[in-house]
Amino acid sequence: MSQGPPEHHQGIGAGTTPGSARPGLFYGWWIALGGCLGAALMSATGISGFGVFFPFLEAEFGWSRAAFSGALAISFAEAGLLGPAEGLLVDRWGPRRTILLGVTMVSAGFLAFSRVNSLLTFYLVLLLGVILGQGLAVHVPITVVLASWFRRKRGLAYAVYRSGFGLGGFAVPVLGALLLAVGWRNTALILGLVTVAVGYPLALIVRARPEDRGAYPDGEDPAAVQRRAAALGRPVPRPEEPVLTVGTALRSSGFWLLGVAVGLRVMITSAVLLHFVVLLVGRGVEVEAASLLFGMLLVTSIPGRLAFGLLGDALDRRRLMAGAMGVLAVAVFVMGQAADMRLFVGATLVYALMFGAMAASEDALRADFFGRRSFGTIMGFNRSLQTVGAVIGPVAAGAIYDATRSYQMAFVGFAVAALIGMACLLAARPPRAGRALHP
Repeated sequence: MSQGPPEHHQGIGAGTTPGSARPGLFYGWWIALGGCLGAALMSATGISGFGVFFPFLEAEFGWSRAAFSGALAISFAEAGLLGPAEGLLVDRWGPRRTILLGVTMVSAGFLAFSRVNSLLTFYLVLLLGVILGQGLAVHVPITVVLASWFRRKRGLAYAVYRSGFGLGGFAVPVLGALLLAVGWRNTALILGLVTVAVGYPLALIVRARPEDRGAYPDGEDPAAVQRRAAALGRPVPRPEEPVLTVGTALRSSGFWLLGVAVGLRVMITSAVLLHFVVLLVGRGVEVEAASLLFGMLLVTSIPGRLAFGLLGDALDRRRLMAGAMGVLAVAVFVMGQAADMRLFVGATLVYALMFGAMAASEDALRADFFGRRSFGTIMGFNRSLQTVGAVIGPVAAGAIYDATRSYQMAFVGFAVAALIGMACLLAARPPRAGRALHP
């Protein structure tokens, strides 16, 4: 890790420290990489991990799929209602203390989960610990911090961070094997301890703004940029940054259209992630093989995240996301209707790439629209819209399965929702507001 802030930055890793010609990695990339590790743990132990727990809990307690999904849906609803407060907490309290609070909540949640003996206590554990805690531990603070540390390479920075959700796929087969070896209660205890071991060190590397370390967004010193431009006889490239209040953002159509589009994407992906393993088990696939395929889905999303992160920094990020949403609609429709396992796996691979592309791009687009002045609070309100989708998707899929013994109609609905989301993205425009030059 480089010691001290770099003066300028000419690539993903180039930079120099003041008073030294020694190159080093821009500190913002360390934060993105740390967030990637946190996201990997969050992916493996969050909604993805609970999808692997599902068959074991179903076998022990006999809960319906709608009831199990409802527990997660209520937890997501709670997280959504508190989204603005979470964002405001990061804006006012700082990311480090927010992460420490979230990690403690998640760890305590898993320890309590190991003692669950009823659906009510399962609901309470998720409400008070795991889901809300993971938002505070990783997603909200890291998303807010990266909006401050990056401007030109914002898409790539978010892609690096969001790739962690795909890397968590490597841990899913391990989680499945651990569940078979030691049981779900002991597995929950282990996850609580692992959360502390990873989460507390992550909090120590996070800094709220590059200015806190005497640096600039993307590691570019404006004076150095001006000198390089003058030497080349070119105009100075100084990107504009939106300067928006929370009220201005909430009154804009762009806020609501983007929120609806992302909410629909979350509705689809949360349902697919939660029901994927149990869907395959219902088709006669063993738990270990289903966990392996689920891990493949998450890992396959990584190229989509990185590719669209890079493309979004060079092209129109909004239109790229709309295109990805259209392809996702086709993929999810085929997943729901495919009788042949090879066709199902092929559609799943396409779905994973587009799911990764969307997930990696939406935070960067939100930052492009609203800037970093009140980004945490604005993102918190937008997250509330996402939560509506996270609540509806898993419960609707579970209820449709309980009624029809099939997921086909649920996946048809998800394909339609993806097309509506694509239309919202094409219609969305950034709000008009004052603009400031970086930094």
